[in-house]
Amino acid sequence: MNDHEQPVSGGPVILIVDDSPSSVLVMKEYLEDAGYQTCHAYNGEAALIQAREVLPALVLMDVVMPGINGFETCARMKTDDVLKDIPVIFMTSLADESSKMHAFNVGGIDYVSKPPLLGELLARVRTHIALYTLQRSMAEQNAALQREVAVREAAEQALREHRDQLERDVAERTADVVSHSQALEETLARLRTMQEQVIKSETMASLGRVVAGIAHEVNTPLGVALSAASHLNDQMRTVAAKMRDNQLQRSKLEQFFEVGMELSQSLLVNCQRAADLMGRLKAGATDRASGQRREFNLGGYVREVMASLQPQLKQAGIEAVIDADDGIAMDSFPGPLAQILTNLVSNAQDHAFGGKGGRVQITVRPLGGSHVDMVFSDNGAGIAPNDLPRVLDPFFTTRRSAGNSGLGMHIIQSLVTLVLGGGIKVDSAQGQGTTVRLTFPRVAPEPGSA
Repeated sequence: MNDHEQPVSGGPVILIVDDSPSSVLVMKEYLEDAGYQTCHAYNGEAALIQAREVLPALVLMDVVMPGINGFETCARMKTDDVLKDIPVIFMTSLADESSKMHAFNVGGIDYVSKPPLLGELLARVRTHIALYTLQRSMAEQNAALQREVAVREAAEQALREHRDQLERDVAERTADVVSHSQALEETLARLRTMQEQVIKSETMASLGRVVAGIAHEVNTPLGVALSAASHLNDQMRTVAAKMRDNQLQRSKLEQFFEVGMELSQSLLVNCQRAADLMGRLKAGATDRASGQRREFNLGGYVREVMASLQPQLKQAGIEAVIDADDGIAMDSFPGPLAQILTNLVSNAQDHAFGGKGGRVQITVRPLGGSHVDMVFSDNGAGIAPNDLPRVLDPFFTTRRSAGNSGLGMHIIQSLVTLVLGGGIKVDSAQGQGTTVRLTFPRVAPEPGSA
């Protein structure tokens, strides 16, 4: 008689370890009728060999056997990396509490009295095989997830390396261009110095055009104010000299006061105009730099941002039409929203109009009770059908030769989805303009949850 026997094909395999052939036969027939495969071993040593060969789903282990007993056999299984997770149910006629505790201490998951009640035995077998199968499935899924995570991490690392290489390529191309023109190098150095003082983060890159446009507008009132101040100073010197020489006539004094009032009014008006322009710049810069969440009126804020962009629009010959509902209260991030509008304007200026001027329209409407629909459209050149699916991809541009990085629309998508918690859709046809539709909630999600 062999000490162990291989199973025939069928359902899950159960290894029966018992030194009584009659007991083995009864359990084999009952379990096989229930749809299980069975194999058996008549002692502990044979059971260890058999378990390694067939890797059963469960072991029914007699405690009292010749050679190593069931407790020792189970203990050896639990130290074997291949066998340690296989559930073991002890079959014993030992009814004392210490034997039961010892069964659990060596790694058993259950025990039944011997001879076992076959119905009870089958119920416990089914339960523990189901649990074992579930555990193995979860372990396999976990391993698959870990492999997927490793693959994704490798892909992300490759993407980071690719991005870094692209950034290095862009830097090398920029350096090549700059090296051919000392004047351009000096200009870029001055711009970098100004940007370091004004732009507090990478999200402020688009503020450069706003600063330049408003600075140009500020020059006019400041120039007028300076001229008025200079003229007023000359008049005061003249009057002071006449007073010292006792030559000041009443009519000349009245004329001085009249001219002085005009010059003072001119100074006041033009300084106020310059202050308003700088206040507009400061408000926009503060929102862009802080990136903080706050409550604000969306329609009013859109108008403020577009007002700060007016010098840029005016210089580019672009007419901006704003149709924004004034009743939309937001609890969100105005800084990223300002950058989105700035990038959309810059993108239209560079791509839609190509420096020839045109018209943009911004429409803002509530969407249901909790969301907002913002549509930015232009009447420019439109986008080629082959390029439209790629407009949101990082580094995609049709104007790389003109110095475009291809990050503008991708930054817009990232801000809308990751910060504002919304979505973006771009529609366009060549020669018929472009429409960018943004939808996002009135109450922005917490950072990192979008």
